[in-house]
Amino acid sequence: YWSLSYEAAYYIAFGIMIYMRGVGRLAALLLCCLIFGLKILLLAPAWFMGVGLYLLLRRIDFSRIDMGLAWIMMGMPVALYIGFQFIELPQFLRSLTYSILGPDRFYRLGFSDEFIWNAMLGILFSLHIFGAARLLATRGEKPIGGAWIKWLAGGSFSLYLVHYPVLQLLGATLPQTQFRVVDHVLLLGITFVVCYIFAAVFERSLPRLRRVLKGITPTPSPTKV
Repeated sequence: YWSLSYEAAYYIAFGIMIYMRGVGRLAALLLCCLIFGLKILLLAPAWFMGVGLYLLLRRIDFSRIDMGLAWIMMGMPVALYIGFQFIELPQFLRSLTYSILGPDRFYRLGFSDEFIWNAMLGILFSLHIFGAARLLATRGEKPIGGAWIKWLAGGSFSLYLVHYPVLQLLGATLPQTQFRVVDHVLLLGITFVVCYIFAAVFERSLPRLRRVLKGITPTPSPTKV
């Protein structure tokens, strides 16, 4: 749950950018940067890519975007991500950062020690979402795989919330095979299953739990003036 402290800082900065103006906004942002510190600022580009993408998707005229280009934008980031993992680019970038900064500065970065790779992930993910949004923007057509996409989205908060602790636990306890690909498939597959079991128990049951709570909660009587 380490990312929540980062996200709180980004929400504050976002609010300042949206609701303040002029010199006051600049001064408030500079003050926030000093308070947040370098570790949080290093991962800010990926968060603001999401904000920018959200605003872009609300305003863009998708009819101007070629469908072929949309397929490339959706598929290419996935292929690049797999390729980058295969050539161990994240490990290379982390080692490069270590060699440039030295051990003392590098280990002070904490969860921000892969900020270069995280920025690249932000770009890849933004392109993927943009391409998918264009493909699904055609009116009158049923989205491909709409039912299972909706089902997956229904457990996405649990996936976000639980995946990292599960990955850490499995990474320390799951027996290793002689095949690295098999190890990765097992690690990710079991994590995915655990997260969606969690979602079935705690997330998909929320509407029913709300109805139960409303049923046992007495309705307040109107206050007499």
